[in-house]
Amino acid sequence: MITQAHFTIRLLLAGAAAALLVLSVPGDAHAKKRRGGGSKVEHRIDKAPAAKGSPKAPAAADAEDDEAGTATVRDQGAGSPDDAGDEASDSAVAREPDGDGEAKPERPRRRRARIRSDAETEVSATAEPAASGAGGRWLELALGARGFSRNLAYNDQVSPGLRQYQLPIGPAAVASIAFYPLALATNGPAAGIGLVAEIEQAVGTSSQISAESAYPNGATFPTSMHEFAGGIRYRIPVDSLQIGLTVTGGEHAFWFVSGGGADRSQLGIPNMAYQFVRGGLDARVAVTSAFSLGAGAGYRHVLNQGGQISRDFPHLTVTGVDVGVRAAYAFTSSIEARLQADLRRYFYDMHSVRGDSLIAGGAVDQYLSVAFLLALTLDRTP
Repeated sequence: MITQAHFTIRLLLAGAAAALLVLSVPGDAHAKKRRGGGSKVEHRIDKAPAAKGSPKAPAAADAEDDEAGTATVRDQGAGSPDDAGDEASDSAVAREPDGDGEAKPERPRRRRARIRSDAETEVSATAEPAASGAGGRWLELALGARGFSRNLAYNDQVSPGLRQYQLPIGPAAVASIAFYPLALATNGPAAGIGLVAEIEQAVGTSSQISAESAYPNGATFPTSMHEFAGGIRYRIPVDSLQIGLTVTGGEHAFWFVSGGGADRSQLGIPNMAYQFVRGGLDARVAVTSAFSLGAGAGYRHVLNQGGQISRDFPHLTVTGVDVGVRAAYAFTSSIEARLQADLRRYFYDMHSVRGDSLIAGGAVDQYLSVAFLLALTLDRTP
């Protein structure tokens, strides 16, 4: 019984091994047949487009797309690809023979978009922008007429004979210029440095005195006034606002002369001549492209005690201030109309002592004016 069992087991094992061998051989052959047949089909598809110009097989197109996508990723990581290396690689792939020993047809070259590197993008972003269409303003020349008034008054007057004076209105011609030479060459901070000058001259003005003991029939005195000043101005543009800093020197004078048989020496009003150094601050804002508003103020340091008045008040001190407002409207790019009002005021402290010929606490000499001007404005063009 034991011998028969061993024999039976051996027969079963031999039968199982043979079955496995039979099953494995057809499977391998079928796999080889399937692979071989697939290769021949692929060869036939590849050869047919070469002769007839038909599109490539989808599998080959997908392979090329994958290859192009991989190249694009390489381009993004390393900047710009080596075109010569890509051409050599494409040529090598095109000449590689297939399984049947035949050379594959040369594939058309695919144009790849060149991805700019980060370094090239940064250089492009920081490149100098194109020059602007217009430069800064380099010239302002204004001419016009001004009406002015004057009021001279003493306070704490002790000595008799100090005559007050009031001029209701007098005409004057006025001209001003602002020239920024460096604005012809640059738009930088140096373009804000300018040379400024202004002149004002009264015309056709006279002063009348009513009949009194000194002038029984009254009197008329030719009267004149002028102011001239010049210096430097620095402008600071801030968006639509322009701020100006000015330092100038000049003279503001008002005087009487004899005429019509009247002796000026009996008038009792000194001629004034304020020689000064002025520091000023102004601002101008563009409300629209054509309309602007401005305001300014300055301090006048008087150098000569005001002229003749110092003979009667030898210990006096005098200082001056001025303020002004302005509106401007540009009719064209180079013609502007300006309307401005100004106040100039001088403050006296007489510092009178016993023995002075005249004694008073102080005085105020004030000028109000309104002016209308036409201005020529020129801007630098590239």
